[in-house]
Amino acid sequence: MKQITINQSNYQMICGLSAATDAMQSLFNAGVAVTSITVVNGRGYIACEDASQIEDTRPISSHTHRGIRSVRALLCGCVLEWETKIIKDVKETQDGAA
Repeated sequence: MKQITINQSNYQMICGLSAATDAMQSLFNAGVAVTSITVVNGRGYIACEDASQIEDTRPISSHTHRGIRSVRALLCGCVLEWETKIIKDVKETQDGAA
């Protein structure tokens, strides 16, 4: 039984690495910089720059806190995470203060 568990763990790791490799290739082709990669339980997690311009990216969630938007999305079975600063238009800020 121990051998089956080891083989299953190895298979999950290989699948996660394969998905991460595919996602990295898509990010590289789009010119998106990657800051870190982690594979946990067969799932790849990639921290990167804004990858919203990649057609195959599917947003999962986003939230904004203190002018920074954090986004999570799926690409090739991996979870991508990035943050973008939200720049308010000066006119909107002036209208809101009036």
